[in-house]
Amino acid sequence: MSVLSVEYVQVEVTPRGANERDPSTGSVFMAIVAEGDRPAPEDWVAASWDDSTYPPLAQVMVGPTGDVPLAAGSYEVWVKFGVGMESPVLPAGSLEAY
Repeated sequence: MSVLSVEYVQVEVTPRGANERDPSTGSVFMAIVAEGDRPAPEDWVAASWDDSTYPPLAQVMVGPTGDVPLAAGSYEVWVKFGVGMESPVLPAGSLEAY
């Protein structure tokens, strides 16, 4: 994506197992960090759910006026969400900004 773009980065979050709860009923956060890094507490930003599809999509606005401005480079996308007493933190893919 261009560093000049303002758009959502979306991540599919699929419940695992027959008894898993719909993750979109809880809070969601996303972190976009330099490739090879793990998110630090200050990297997490509040995200939102697009639950118009199933499985739901966690999403955060990226770009110069978004929640996460990016410089050119390679990034890893992470998602953290709360469902009941659990709060999974999962790697969710990569992103190339140019």
